[in-house]
Amino acid sequence: MPLTNMRRIYLLALLILAPNILGQQLIQSDETFEWGAGTLSFRGAHYRGSDQERNWFLPLPYFTYTSKRIQAEPSFVRGTFYENDFFALKLSILAGLNVESEENLARRGMPSLDYTFEVGPMAIFKLWTSPSQNFSVTLEAPFRMVNTTDLTYVKHTGYFSVPYLNLRSRPLKSLYDWAFEASVAYMWGSKDFHDHFYGVAPQYATAARGSYQGRAGYSGTQLTLILNRRYKDVVMVPFIRHDFLGDVAFDDSPLFKKKSYTVGGLAFFWLFGNSL
Repeated sequence: MPLTNMRRIYLLALLILAPNILGQQLIQSDETFEWGAGTLSFRGAHYRGSDQERNWFLPLPYFTYTSKRIQAEPSFVRGTFYENDFFALKLSILAGLNVESEENLARRGMPSLDYTFEVGPMAIFKLWTSPSQNFSVTLEAPFRMVNTTDLTYVKHTGYFSVPYLNLRSRPLKSLYDWAFEASVAYMWGSKDFHDHFYGVAPQYATAARGSYQGRAGYSGTQLTLILNRRYKDVVMVPFIRHDFLGDVAFDDSPLFKKKSYTVGGLAFFWLFGNSL
């Protein structure tokens, strides 16, 4: 498999799993650094709105660091500016994916989509915690500036926001020590952001693919469910994410082929180090 494909797969896996895999265990410690490795199998579309999908099975490294002020993982960093019992303001950093146009029929003949790097503030409202502390509900609202890069340049590519309502549980005896995280999100993208993914410049238009310029607006509704079960140093993580893409701002793009986007799979991780 080409190296660019492997990088894209690893980024996709980490984007889905990194913010959630070990969250239930790490929030119990003031400072933790763990690392390990495992395997991941999943199925997903090339990009949101693509009608082409693929299955993957591959090895995957993992590390995570958590303290009172910093949460850091391979593609996700948060630094806390302010926090009380009801509200937190954090800096959110997120890595995105690239897409090789030669592998996608709708994009064939167009430039490939480079990696994205997003950074911006994130407000977290702590709406509810159960008396047992086993469940919590938060409203989390990131607003990030998006940049694209092929690792030789950086270009500003608009803004993206994904406010989401999140229900989280600690491991529960009633669920055989499984924990879960479930969220629903409203996605919004700027004109330049949508144009990056769904725009077709006039020089790349064909008889079957007309020119198109993106516009700002609604970018879909996202549902995510992630389970995790830890037994000593082994973590098992089934997950699924589904995006509803009806009536999105880019629904008339010739690159938009399907009104839904689903990624689902299963990960196993063996954690073999903790230096703190």
